[in-house]
Amino acid sequence: MKVLRYPGIFFYNTMDCDARTYGNPNQTKKKLLTDYRFYNSRIQKLMFERRKTMSRIDNLLRALDDVAIAKMIGNKHDDARLEYPKPPPINTYEDFLEVIGDYYSYHTTTCIAVGGTISKIEAKGEAERILQEQTRKDSMILFKDAKNGANGGIRMLLDYIANALKTRSMQGYSNVIIAANVKRDDPRDREEMCKQLFQQYGGLLAADIDLTNPEKYSDELENIIYDILRAKSQMAHTYRRITR
Repeated sequence: MKVLRYPGIFFYNTMDCDARTYGNPNQTKKKLLTDYRFYNSRIQKLMFERRKTMSRIDNLLRALDDVAIAKMIGNKHDDARLEYPKPPPINTYEDFLEVIGDYYSYHTTTCIAVGGTISKIEAKGEAERILQEQTRKDSMILFKDAKNGANGGIRMLLDYIANALKTRSMQGYSNVIIAANVKRDDPRDREEMCKQLFQQYGGLLAADIDLTNPEKYSDELENIIYDILRAKSQMAHTYRRITR
């Protein structure tokens, strides 16, 4: 009697049943054929679901690839920065606030809230907050840098604002893509996605992650995806550097 091997299940070739062993050959064939059809349909369904999960994972990672995000989001932020006219000289602290606020408003309404409006007070406050976070400097020190041209002057400060807004926009885009592809309220789907990610990209993850127990990390699926993306980005950056 031949045995046909399928993932995790054995099926018997009904055409080779031994009637002396299994009794009535017609009944045996009918029973085995029924079992075969039942289990085969289940396996086909499982394989379809697995292929669908892998397709979803592949599409997700492609959408979040550095090149894809740059094309979808990053490039328009870079273009907006390049197209902004050279700011006037900075003589007073109010000049400083006026320029950074104007740039924040321009960049936001060009790339994020397209066509919207922002009050001058809000724009100045947000721009100042971004610069303090990015440079870890007091506003008066930033003003002096802008006035004297130190540490790149006002040009560098506007670059900080542009990069912060671009990073925020790219993060928001990534969150939307992940939310559209990852089911928060389906533990089995999250576990299956973890399993597939571990099988395909486990080598990119930290050594302390137990790749044999994907169910342990289903609640951390989003973090796992970001870890894989960061590792892929680092590998791509290293490859580009060594092949120049």
